[in-house]
Amino acid sequence: MRVRANVVLLSQQNLAVTADIELADNVTGALVDLNAATAITQSGGIVTASELVARAGGAIDLQMQNDLGTVAAVTSAAGTIKNRGQGHADCGSVTADDATTVDGITSNLASGDDIYVTGR
Repeated sequence: MRVRANVVLLSQQNLAVTADIELADNVTGALVDLNAATAITQSGGIVTASELVARAGGAIDLQMQNDLGTVAAVTSAAGTIKNRGQGHADCGSVTADDATTVDGITSNLASGDDIYVTGR
């Protein structure tokens, strides 16, 4: 499959309302850029991307059988990062749609912030 377009999902927090990104269906793009004020979760579907960048103010939980090339993720507040894929995925630098570069997978280093990256 040849994927050419980028997919950008952005949620911003307004007052006391949470601003999660919740994936429940397939998302496909050359670059998939997920940027949430709070958490990113996946309850269904598969993310297929040459590059995935996930930025959140809380947990990042992408645990379906995603098909990814290069993955980068960062949390700016307390939250575990979980990513499960169909097979091989590289952890590396990804430049988001807004030109922000995320290097590797990084939590905010709070106690209990674990990082899990697994293949099938």
